[in-house]
Amino acid sequence: MVPTGLARAILRAPGLERLSRAPREFLETFNHMAVYNCRHTLALLENSDVRCPSFDSYAAHLVKYVREVQAKKKARRDEEYHDPLD
Repeated sequence: MVPTGLARAILRAPGLERLSRAPREFLETFNHMAVYNCRHTLALLENSDVRCPSFDSYAAHLVKYVREVQAKKKARRDEEYHDPLD
């Protein structure tokens, strides 16, 4: 894990998103410890017909969505960018 102060300094660097090809919000998640547990959810759903799908069954949809959102953001940035030498 990266020391907190160093991570914050790196994440404030201008142009980071262009270098990393990832949104800053996404990069910030790498410096946070998170543990997820679905035990209580599964217990509540046990006597129902609701079943959680496997991650593999929808991961491609998540990736496609993130790529589309990022492409739209990039297109907006490119439209807003005006080369001072033009």
